[in-house]
Amino acid sequence: MLLRADMIHAEKARQKVLEYDFQSVLDVGAGYGLQSKLFADRGYDVTGITFPDAEEGRYTGNIALDDERIKLIIGDFNEYDFTRKFDLVWACHVMEHIPGPLKFVEKIKQAVNPVGGGVGRAYRHHSTK
Repeated sequence: MLLRADMIHAEKARQKVLEYDFQSVLDVGAGYGLQSKLFADRGYDVTGITFPDAEEGRYTGNIALDDERIKLIIGDFNEYDFTRKFDLVWACHVMEHIPGPLKFVEKIKQAVNPVGGGVGRAYRHHSTK
């Protein structure tokens, strides 16, 4: 299952995902941690991965830091070696920040269970030219 959520609002994409039976979620580009928290609130086993804050060297603003239900990894998704696979890989507004999107998609394929899925959402940029 691969859902194309690039044209769907994040909330609509998340609601669609919740129709499927899964237990574990990898939130790629967890950022502030809101998506991770929403999945944890639904009872899922959540791991989030996000880049460190450039100035602090760590992500101090992530709400998942204080939530023991969420394993938060500070690092680069493309370089991180996961010791497990996930039922769902959620990457909301991440692709537009990735210099090597093909490597990123291959990494998602490696991180997801064979019967799992991935959801990606990116901003659609319009040129004024």
